[in-house]
Amino acid sequence: VCDMSMLRYARIVPYFIFETTDETNHLNKSTLFTTTLHSRLEAFPSLQTLKVVLNNLSFVDESIGCMVDLKYLDLFQNQLQDLPAGMDACVLMVHCDVSYNNLHVMPVGLSSLHQLEHLDLQHNEIPSIPADTFEMMTSLTTLYLNHNKIPKIPVEFYNCVKLTKFN
Repeated sequence: VCDMSMLRYARIVPYFIFETTDETNHLNKSTLFTTTLHSRLEAFPSLQTLKVVLNNLSFVDESIGCMVDLKYLDLFQNQLQDLPAGMDACVLMVHCDVSYNNLHVMPVGLSSLHQLEHLDLQHNEIPSIPADTFEMMTSLTTLYLNHNKIPKIPVEFYNCVKLTKFN
């Protein structure tokens, strides 16, 4: 586990933070108050947990797609307006929390995350959901969409046969 909570007031996370061993598989950068999740994410191909919560994060680099073993992504309460298309390469992801951000579009590539079980998008500015978003999300058990601007849910939503929690 790589815990960087002592760097609370950094505006951009320094390069040395990303110099670590291949054995690092959990990264916690909570309360860093950073604005940019650095492009050196490709240094962590075997990372399983990425937690960057309670920050001012406004940008996540495309290189997040290099984290092919990423299972748990928590970007709760930041300033994100969108997420990179590279997320679709994180096909092992089971948990994705991007609640309490400023997302104005449904994150691109979510429909590729077939193993996703928990998706939290509440308290954003999402106006609609593309029809194919839930088409292949048959593993989804928890979905939070409340406090967005979504007027209706696409019919493909009914493919989420394991869904037990919906808000």
